[in-house]
Amino acid sequence: MPSTEEKKQKILATIDPEHHSLIEKAFGNPGDMTEEESQKLKELVAKGHNDLAKHNARPQIKSIPLASDVFLFQKQQAFNRHKLLERMVHPCGSGAFGYFEATKDMSSYTKASFLQSSGLKTPIFIRFSTVTLGREFPDTARNPRGFAVKFYTGEGNYDIVGLDFPVFFCRDPIQGPDVIRSQGRRPDNFLLDYNATFDLLANNVWQESSARRKTQGLGLIVSHTGETTMTVYLSGIQTGR
Repeated sequence: MPSTEEKKQKILATIDPEHHSLIEKAFGNPGDMTEEESQKLKELVAKGHNDLAKHNARPQIKSIPLASDVFLFQKQQAFNRHKLLERMVHPCGSGAFGYFEATKDMSSYTKASFLQSSGLKTPIFIRFSTVTLGREFPDTARNPRGFAVKFYTGEGNYDIVGLDFPVFFCRDPIQGPDVIRSQGRRPDNFLLDYNATFDLLANNVWQESSARRKTQGLGLIVSHTGETTMTVYLSGIQTGR
């Protein structure tokens, strides 16, 4: 079995001379390495220096690596953090590239370059997604839908996000994480938890009995011939909101 010194010399033979002092410190006093030196060592391992990645920096006890093996820990850290987790909201979606064409000169309202003249085209990318369901759910699953549009303007990227309904889940932003979490799945069985949704609604007084007289409504109508017409009902109130 090669000694520690033999391992070090073999690694030094494969590394640029400018990094020799770093390797010497890694073998001699790894605990004294600065954060910058530690990051540089990680970069050397990530670049594929096989001799550096395969050889332990410290001795072993009966083929069991010691906790001072700096190369082993840094390679394990890189491996452990390799997989990116799914985002909390809007995790599953699809999109396409296209363009936005201004149909009217809006220079009197904004200085945004892509709205300065009629007929001006701007490249865009748009993504449509579900809100709380992940990629393991079908596109037909019942769930709110959202979208995001990225405009590639001459002044930089301009982003717009939106949802397909006029009223958001909650008005108080501190309740936002609670609303999303109540629509998620249980960590113990990975199933949707409708009790969590009920607990959210039952423990938040979002409408009092005295406020029902201030309720507004939206709806559709169907004619006598069976034709459906998109209609918006705005139930006005005299008492104020």
